[in-house]
Amino acid sequence: MEAMGVEELVDRYMPRHGSRRGFEAMRYIEPLSMMLYGGREVIEEVREIRGDNSLRGVIDLEEVPSSSAI
Repeated sequence: MEAMGVEELVDRYMPRHGSRRGFEAMRYIEPLSMMLYGGREVIEEVREIRGDNSLRGVIDLEEVPSSSAI
């Protein structure tokens, strides 16, 4: 995603969140993309990514929204 410039595209075309408590659009797109790439089909399965500190550390993914936020 980094090599393709996805984050720049998301920043350009996705609206900013209205509150200071919300996540940037890319914080939603990264775990969803990983989940779909891994063959998952249900948003609830994003919990696996959220709970995997080792994976998040390797790919520098600090925060993952909850499945209910997504």
